Amino acid sequence: MSRKTFSIVVGLIGFFLALGSLAAINLMGSFLADARTENIEGPGVDVFLRTPYPAPGGEVVIDVEARGGSAAGVKTVLVRDLVDLHIEARGKGKTWGGQISTRGPRGHETVPVRFQVPARLRAGDKLDLRIYVSYVVAMSGGGGFTNETLSATLRLAVPILSESGRLIARALAIARALLIFALWFALVWGIAIVYARADDRDGPRQGHDAELEAISFVMGLVGGTIAGYWLFARTLMAAIESQSTAWAVVFTALWVVGPLVCVWRWWKRRAKLHRYQCALPASTNDGPRDVEPSEIAAWLGGCVKGQSILAKSGKTRVRWSGRRIAVDGLVIESADFRDALELAHHIAARVGRLSVVTPTGHRIDVDPARTIDEIAREYTDALVAEAQRLLSSPLMAWRPPR
Repeated sequence: MSRKTFSIVVGLIGFFLALGSLAAINLMGSFLADARTENIEGPGVDVFLRTPYPAPGGEVVIDVEARGGSAAGVKTVLVRDLVDLHIEARGKGKTWGGQISTRGPRGHETVPVRFQVPARLRAGDKLDLRIYVSYVVAMSGGGGFTNETLSATLRLAVPILSESGRLIARALAIARALLIFALWFALVWGIAIVYARADDRDGPRQGHDAELEAISFVMGLVGGTIAGYWLFARTLMAAIESQSTAWAVVFTALWVVGPLVCVWRWWKRRAKLHRYQCALPASTNDGPRDVEPSEIAAWLGGCVKGQSILAKSGKTRVRWSGRRIAVDGLVIESADFRDALELAHHIAARVGRLSVVTPTGHRIDVDPARTIDEIAREYTDALVAEAQRLLSSPLMAWRPPR
């Protein structure tokens, strides 16, 4: 897959992910609610359990949210269980007059309710709650709106856990969040690797390709950030039983910045590696045309890892496919021209005379009968001669008229 095609694919995936996340952002809370009315899009009530791991005698916190219409307000909330629990809370109710100014596509109001776990309950029991909500919504129609008072009854079973049960449940929630983060990290890393290989095949980027890559990056980042908030940040916040905006920002930033920093550092190291390609003369018919990976590993002072060898200095790398390394077409990635030339000289001593094509397209004749210093000096002299030829050309000598 070419880099341009890959950029288009990633951009489209990111675009539709961002578009879907933005379209569902107002409904996502209802989908993730611990209890809700059946009507998700229209007027209804959502209940969120903010302390999902209460212990005997501990505190339970729930958020009751009325939503729908152009504006919504909670009038009263009554929370009861089947025996003795009886908690009441009040919201703001109708706070709008003859005109409504809203910031979102639907109104909402959230009322927090706090109460203690009844003393009769022990670890392993369930607190069966009945939540009665009276609320009002402003429904648009006929160029205006009408206020409708509605009510809903919801049920919520809250398990009571022991201290060890709380610890295990929170650890499992954190493990689930970390697993989701690992999948996201692998996705970002995989995209970077595939893109890098496409970059290797396609050569230098053009201006319009860079613009396409930037759009793809932004779309993917927007979609991934929204997904990270719902799947990663909220899971960790539930594990620590916190709904602080600061924690939401920290966890979402970790989701976005963590993989990008790792990929950026890897890409920065990789950008320092220049590609030198070996080529055997077409007339070479006799003698070996490949080498053992162990030989190159010994020359580089590195070790074989899969189908890759990295020098001990970290400045030179060789990758291949197959059991042996084919010399013709072999790519040496190195941050130091001298290191790449020394490796090519070692290979030439094994298979015979060869050529090395530099990143600038220059061809170096590597003869094992000559020393590395002689080959490097000849290459440097050729570069200097080419530069002098360019400077003495009529185009460089031309000066604009005054």
